[in-house]
Parts: sequence; C-alpha cells; structure tokens
Amino acid sequence: MLNLCFIKIDWNAFSAIGSWLGAISTFLAAFIALYPYFKKGKLYFTLHSNIEQCPVLNIVNNKPEGMFIEKICFYAGPTIFNKCFFTDYFFECEDDLVSDKTTNFIEPYSKKQINYVSTRIIHDMEHCGFEIKGFTKKKVRIVVKTNIGKLKINTNIETEYFIQMLIASSPAYSHYDVKDFIKYFCV
Repeated sequence: MLNLCFIKIDWNAFSAIGSWLGAISTFLAAFIALYPYFKKGKLYFTLHSNIEQCPVLNIVNNKPEGMFIEKICFYAGPTIFNKCFFTDYFFECEDDLVSDKTTNFIEPYSKKQINYVSTRIIHDMEHCGFEIKGFTKKKVRIVVKTNIGKLKINTNIETEYFIQMLIASSPAYSHYDVKDFIKYFCV
C-alpha cells in the first residue's frame, strides 16, 4: 500500500512571504513611477564644433518639468578651491555677446545650446582678476546652477589649453601670449 504523508502548511509563514513580496513590488512600482523626477539634466561641452567656431555648452533637460538656468560657472580644478574664472549670470541684464540668451528656461525633455564668444570670456578674465594661478594644469569643470539643483561636468580640457584656444579664436586678444596672460591677468 501507499504511504501517504500529510503535509501541514504554515499559513502564517505563507502570509508573511506574500506581505514581503507585496511590499517589494509596491516599492518598485513607486520607484519606476518617480524615476523621471530623480533624473537631472546633462551637460555637453565642446571648444569648437563643426558648425560653430566658439565654445559651445549644451544643456539637456531630461526631466518632465521645466528648468530655469540661474548661472553658469567655469572652474579651474575642483570646486572646493573656488577657482572660478568665468561666471555667466542669467538673471541679470541681457548680454549681446552670448547668443540665444533671451530666455533662461528650458522646456521639459529638450535642450538649450549656448554659444560663447571667446572675447567675452577673455575680457571677463582680464578685468575681473580671477585667481587661477597654480591651477592652469587642472581640468576645466563646468557647473550650471538651476532651480532643480546643480548640473556638473568635468571636461578633459586643461585650463591653460582652454585659455589658449580662447585667445587663438578671439580676434581682439589674438596678440596675447597665454603664459603672459595667465601671469599678469589671472592673479
């Protein structure tokens, strides 16, 4: 004859496992639903593109809400040393040397391209006297401050090379030597 074993099921353990699975699935569903709100925008920076012969900063808003740009800072090295050599304020007066600065609002899921005129960056560095001496071999770091937080990018461009490319593409400052410019104007 067959020996039949009767198994007694512990329904409390079964219910506990079901509760845990329900909690995990609820957490995953909430995370997936809120994931677009956790994302920040992205930054892309080039010194010269195929079309534009000037520094170009692309700000991509990949959030479902709009983004206001407050200011853009170019740093020489890590931001903990606060060696900001160029700041572009967007809530102040309009500037004719920066194209497409009429609005500082970026629509949801869109991008904004900011073309900088090299003369303006060199002019600000020359007349504002930012202290980047000793940080010229550091990489350029760009921080965009917005209403939803900061967007950061670490470029692979050394600050001295960045200034050299700006001077070379600026007709007003093309007679400057990069070493002399950094020595006299960036102290």
